[in-house]
Amino acid sequence: MNARQIFPLLLLAATGCDFSGRSNPVKEAFAAAPREYREGTIVAFRFPTARGRDARLYQLPTLDDVRWRFETGRSSAKDMVGFAADRDILYFLTDANYLAALDLATGRTRLVDSNVVAATMTPAAIPLVVHRDGSIASVELRSVVPWATPVSDKPSAVWGTVRNGLLALVEKDGSATLHLYRQAQPPVVQPAPNPAVVISTWGDAALALTDSGLYVLDPADPKAAAFLPVKPRPTLATFSASEHRIYVVREDLRLVAFDRYTRDQVATLALPGPTDASRTDPNGQFLLLRPVEGGSVWLVDLARWSAPQVVPAEWDETFPLVAPDGTLLVRRGDRVEALSHDSLTTLGAVTSRSDRWIVVSWDPRRLNLETAVTAGREPELGGQLIYIQVSSTSNPDWAADLAGNLRRAGMLATVLSPDRPGEPYRVVLGPYPTRDEAEATGRQLGLPFWIFRRDTTSLNR
Repeated sequence: MNARQIFPLLLLAATGCDFSGRSNPVKEAFAAAPREYREGTIVAFRFPTARGRDARLYQLPTLDDVRWRFETGRSSAKDMVGFAADRDILYFLTDANYLAALDLATGRTRLVDSNVVAATMTPAAIPLVVHRDGSIASVELRSVVPWATPVSDKPSAVWGTVRNGLLALVEKDGSATLHLYRQAQPPVVQPAPNPAVVISTWGDAALALTDSGLYVLDPADPKAAAFLPVKPRPTLATFSASEHRIYVVREDLRLVAFDRYTRDQVATLALPGPTDASRTDPNGQFLLLRPVEGGSVWLVDLARWSAPQVVPAEWDETFPLVAPDGTLLVRRGDRVEALSHDSLTTLGAVTSRSDRWIVVSWDPRRLNLETAVTAGREPELGGQLIYIQVSSTSNPDWAADLAGNLRRAGMLATVLSPDRPGEPYRVVLGPYPTRDEAEATGRQLGLPFWIFRRDTTSLNR
């Protein structure tokens, strides 16, 4: 089916009716069998830091090993960038300074951009990169879009912000500055009183400590900076996940909660000792603190505002972290362990010394997401996935647009990249466990379709 044929069908799916007044078969099919809402499966991806190994997938909270393997080829991960849930793509930086994308629908990795010295992702899941020459680019669909304004100096850290901005911290000659870049706009630059700045979830605010309090900075408006006096001297500060609270650790070993907007002190809590690092649970339930003495992590329940629980664990760039289902993941020596957030009992463990991890909520929509210790149904033909193909094209951008429109219309659409040069990009629905189920779904669509089988033997181990 070509673009001219499929466009009217997409219009029908998006509007719910056609111009002749006839009912929409796509809408009727999904109304007759409404799609069950699923938040997705909470999973952890483990990317190798050594070449020659593939990414592994584990299901939480028990860290069960999932049988499906994800191909990273010759790429080894230096840092995780983020997850684009609407496209089922995980982005990471390789040790060779490439931005790489793992397509979860196909299980394959492709190299997106080279000479990347820093990368981040905006709250809207748009990857942003800074190249070795200072130039900035965004990744939109499968294209790298260069920006007109480069960074002035190599940043020590970058963050994605609302409105798809890039926030960079530049340290030079003993001072620090925050630079906000947006495409086709002049940069906004302001001094940072302390290079150890803390950035909010949405990148629209920053905290900088001083001996008498902290500055709350607006990266987009230097004139909007506000000072929050804190006594005794603050030693640590961070935002809540929702950004409506600011948590400050004072030198008198008390954790203090402030209202970000009124600057009022809301609550205080005694701590067992001094801390030097913090990490906020993305769900907003817990605050993780690293004691100065080391060897453990303090878990503060923000809802109960109770004394911290002491968890023996190490602290690094990734761990500890709280997964979307509340599972606490910690590193203990050469093991990564999953702990129950209430009882802190170990639910599962994996040997992992230096690999990079990322935890996401993902609905794989594939039969192959089954653990190595759990038996389940297999696809009709071993080593193959069964799809409904609705279109094919040589234009990857057009295929991505079509798949996005189909997903917005309620269909489980994705794009399969070519296996070999010269093959098309296929827009498909599925995969399905059997051909009968695929054909039954295809007949409900009221659209021309083909059954397409993809060989997965090269993707499984």
